Order: sequence, then structure tokens, then C-alpha cells
Amino acid sequence: MNEPVTPATPVGKPEWPTLENPDAFSLSLTPRVWYTSPSGKIQLPATSPGGQRVRVEKLNLDAPRASPYGEATFRAGDFRFTFSGAGYEVDRSGTADSAFRIGDVNVADGDVTDSQFEFSTFNLSMGYRFYEKDFGKDRGRQAGRTVLRIEGEAGVRFYEIDISVTSGATSSGYDGSFGEIFGGVRAEMQLARNFSIDGVINGGGFADSERSVSSIDGSIAFTWRPVEGIGVQLGWRQLLYNLQDGSGDGEFEYTGGMAGLFGGVVIRF
Repeated sequence: MNEPVTPATPVGKPEWPTLENPDAFSLSLTPRVWYTSPSGKIQLPATSPGGQRVRVEKLNLDAPRASPYGEATFRAGDFRFTFSGAGYEVDRSGTADSAFRIGDVNVADGDVTDSQFEFSTFNLSMGYRFYEKDFGKDRGRQAGRTVLRIEGEAGVRFYEIDISVTSGATSSGYDGSFGEIFGGVRAEMQLARNFSIDGVINGGGFADSERSVSSIDGSIAFTWRPVEGIGVQLGWRQLLYNLQDGSGDGEFEYTGGMAGLFGGVVIRF
């Protein structure tokens, strides 16, 4: 007597996780190296009028560095929970090619400046997969090889920045934190099972009486999985932001971004 056959779950729609279906849960870790540098203009707080918004190139801060960048992602059915972070640090001296003033530091043409800059950002987000299309299944080909997945996401992003500029006996600086709420869209195109392309774009902001932040964050990543559970990843990230704290002569403002190539591995459990 033949036993009844349990119907297979359609590939195009992931099951909701249960104790009987533990494969619907997944955890992935993605350590990366981000080859990036800052851009834009910075204004430091001053005790008297005359401070300027100065380009990071004049402060010798636009030096590409291999910086840490990674994320941890937990999936449960159509839901995704992700924590990610990145950091950058540089300490450089240089000779000014023109006069400028930043904060209380007056720099003349030919003066030597010492600039220190530390920047880090952290994201905590939740996503929901609202669309999935299996092109192979729809065209009578092998299911699960070419799949498009799209999800919406929302979360919070935090920034930590510490900057100081010294010339001669005078120094100015700023050390502060910012936070914002963001929302966006994430898409994944899986090709031939072991290759995928991921794209993310989101934007956010927050403001109170004298402090505000706004941003746009976008990235694209190409992942190849030579073995089950392990992938090699290469991509590009562009983070643009405006950070503002205070008013008048005591205002700090940084309008700019971080951009560059990144590479890493994807480890999935």
C-alpha cells in the first residue's frame, strides 16, 4: 500500500518558521573591509565670528583607508532583522596651500596642520519581504535558480564623530553623537543558485531645536557562493549625510559622505 505523499512547499514562497520547519530560520554574518574616505565640508564650533566651512581635502582627511564594515542578519520567514556597523579613522599632518579658518584655528598659506578624524555609523533595521518572483518556475524551468526578492525596511541609524584640527598652539574640535530614523527598499536577484546581486537604498532624518541629521545610504553587492553556507562578496557603498549641532559661532556642521569599494565573506548558518 502506497503511503500518502506530502505536497512540496512552493519554492517561490518561504514557509513561516516553526519547530518542525527550522530551516525557515537563518543567521548570516558578513565581515567586510571597506576601502573608503570622507568627503564634503566641515564647520567647527568657534568662540568668535569668522569660522568657515572647510573642505576635508584642505584638512588632509580625504585619505582612503581599509576600514571595518560588517553586519549580522537574522531571518524568520519573510522578516529580517539586521545590525550593521562601519568605522573610519585617520590622523594626518599637511601643509596648507591657502589661508583659511576653521573653528578658532587660523591657518595661513604654508602653515602645517594636524587633523584627527574618527567616524563610525551603526544601523539597526527590520525588513519585510513583500514580493518574490521565481522566473524559472514561471517559465517551466528549474525552480529556485533565478529569483527576485524585494522587501521594505525601516530602522534607526547612529553616528559617532570626533574631529580636531591643530595649527601651532591653537586647536579646535568637536565630539558628538547623532541618531535618525530611516526607511527604504532592499532587492535581491538570485542567479544560478550560487550567485546573487543585492541592492539597498534608504533615507532618513531627525531634528530637534538645535540638532539635526539627514542621510541617504545606498549600496550594491555581488555575492558568489562556492560552497553551501559560504560566500565571497564585493560591492560599493555610498553614504551621504548632513550633521548639524548648535547655532551661530558655536555651530558644528558636516555635510558630506563616505564612499568606496568593500569586500568580505558571507557565512550563513
